[in-house]
Amino acid sequence: MSTEKRMLLAIVLIMGVTFVWSKLFFPQQSQQSTNAKNIIAEQNSDQAAQTATESLPQVLDLTPDRKKTSQAKVIALQNIEFETPESFGTVSSHMASLQSFELTTYKLQQKQGAPGVSLVPFTPDSKAPLQWKYTLGEKTFFDRDLYYQVVEKDTDHVSFRAQLLPQVFVEKTWYFQSKPYVLDLDLRIINQSLSDQALNVQIQNFARPKENTKKTGIFSMFSSREQPLRAMAYVNEKNYHWTYEDILDGENLSPKGSVSWLGFDSQYFVFSVLPDQGNWSGVEASTQDEQAVISAIYPDRTLASGKVQEFSVKVYAGPKDIDLLREVGNDLDLSIDYGIWGPIARPILSLLRWIHGFVPNYGFAIIILTLLVRALMFPLVQKQARSMKKMQAHQPAMNALKEKHGEDKEAYTRELMTYMRTHKINPMGGCLLLLPQMPIFFALYRVLYNAVELRHAPFALWIKDLSSHDPFYVLPVLVGITFFLQSKLNPTPTSDPAQQTMMKIMPVMFSVFMVFLPSGLNLYIFVSTVWGIVQQYIVQRKPAV
Repeated sequence: MSTEKRMLLAIVLIMGVTFVWSKLFFPQQSQQSTNAKNIIAEQNSDQAAQTATESLPQVLDLTPDRKKTSQAKVIALQNIEFETPESFGTVSSHMASLQSFELTTYKLQQKQGAPGVSLVPFTPDSKAPLQWKYTLGEKTFFDRDLYYQVVEKDTDHVSFRAQLLPQVFVEKTWYFQSKPYVLDLDLRIINQSLSDQALNVQIQNFARPKENTKKTGIFSMFSSREQPLRAMAYVNEKNYHWTYEDILDGENLSPKGSVSWLGFDSQYFVFSVLPDQGNWSGVEASTQDEQAVISAIYPDRTLASGKVQEFSVKVYAGPKDIDLLREVGNDLDLSIDYGIWGPIARPILSLLRWIHGFVPNYGFAIIILTLLVRALMFPLVQKQARSMKKMQAHQPAMNALKEKHGEDKEAYTRELMTYMRTHKINPMGGCLLLLPQMPIFFALYRVLYNAVELRHAPFALWIKDLSSHDPFYVLPVLVGITFFLQSKLNPTPTSDPAQQTMMKIMPVMFSVFMVFLPSGLNLYIFVSTVWGIVQQYIVQRKPAV
């Protein structure tokens, strides 16, 4: 369930359900390059056994297949290490593919000596990303069955070569000196035989689905959790996202057309592949051995005798930083998925980043952003509050009409409509004025929930990470108190005791929901509610018209 749907359902529950009060107290566990100096080091086959990297929260688990192959001539395994200002990693001669890729600019935890976020952690029982599949005539070759030879290496690149058929070879060259978090991969298939070959090439990107502790119960949707690992693609200017469960369901998994990029993403990071030379004709999401895989398909072609077919891709493996993604191009910035709220959420994120340029603390930037948004909505909220107060002022007269007509509902409705027209009362005025505010609220929620800028960003005092829940639950309690104060100031729209009881329970319910949400969201809601209290107090001091 998407984040905006969870928040919408929360509001529906709060407004209409009272009997769930008893369920609120069941606790749930929260879950929690520019020009680069590149170092290339060769390791011999005695180093094939390596320590498994543990997969931890907010890390893409993209890992290599270390199974034995049936290749007759086994070439000594070589692991080539590289380093850039933002990352370091390993490319193996087995598959000539990434074996590890760790970010040095983003740490796994907020403590000294913590390792960097691993986008390609090594484990011996799962498949590597960026494997290629080659079909020559009636024969198909998979990277997982190939051991390449290192034919060239320098400070900024390494080249591998393997044989597919007699006199038919494949060469891969990795370039490490590029834009931040970007690797370049060139692929050449060389036909030195005397015959032409029908050629089909696919690139396969593997990722193990993230395992989350299963949560049950109606309120489990409000608990803090990492966004599950998702396959993604941008095809014909349309964004596709598939969870592991979506792939198992098998719905709409093979979009055809112009492909801008594909890959996998988590809440804050993305591992994406973009075509550079050679266009893709479509993508396909599937599973193999309980791993998600998304493949790009090149159009069929002929590899003529004595000729070379060339392909190249870019790999972006890094944070969901909108400036970096835009610099890569191919609309990769659209991999930051705000759902239907994107047209509103993106300007809000730009405004938040602009404010942070002047206020180097994202907590204070959120406060300023909240005040600006509330100031923008001030006229609507003010009109809504006045409409509610006017309705309250005329409530006794309208109740008298109901008592006057008793069981004659038709006469009561007729006279009530006449009364409202005479006094210019719109019973839906408050609700209608609330509608334009909802998209802004949900867009803000999506921005603050997904912004990598807030990851490990401190605010003040006990709040060390705005993307994590308040460790001492101070902000959720303050949110509950301010909700209670605001409910006391709001006009009572009904004399129904059940609804009045519900209005009193709502602050407690919201406090429980806020416990599991990030501190940045709690801060936004707290400041927004304080503004609402002040605004409502001003309205209450003025007489109803």
